[in-house]
Amino acid sequence: MPHRRILLIDANMSRPSLHKSFAIDSGTGFVDILYGKTTITGELQNSPFANLHLLPLGYKCESLPSPFTLESFQDFLGYVTEQYDLTIIDTEPVLQSSHAQYIASRTDGVVVIAEAGKSRLDDLIEMKTQLQNDGVHLIGSFLNRQRRIIPRWVTRFI
Repeated sequence: MPHRRILLIDANMSRPSLHKSFAIDSGTGFVDILYGKTTITGELQNSPFANLHLLPLGYKCESLPSPFTLESFQDFLGYVTEQYDLTIIDTEPVLQSSHAQYIASRTDGVVVIAEAGKSRLDDLIEMKTQLQNDGVHLIGSFLNRQRRIIPRWVTRFI
């Protein structure tokens, strides 16, 4: 997809990490845009890939109302849908955050990432049921941090 314009947004209010993963500035960003303190064009950051823009979380304040319930969030989604071929919003785990549930219900689809050895099957089933009850389209899932017990070189012979 090198010709497609992609936007990766950090919306993880409890543990933002996009700025660490890509070594970018985290001073202002997504939340600041939603509260009207800045504009999207002023906060987009480049990545090592020409077609990928990054938007860190920015400033978060627990005393303010959720930025995702503001009308500016819907306006923002409309804008990025027109500007980008694919927008990826990284959130907290759905069962741990009402923010994540709210965001998921306003997107075209959700990809679930489960951590091997940590994510419980019961929790994943509950999350799936909850998202489906909210009318969320589940696109797929990934199993993250899977440990290989059998070395890769041995699996070639199996």
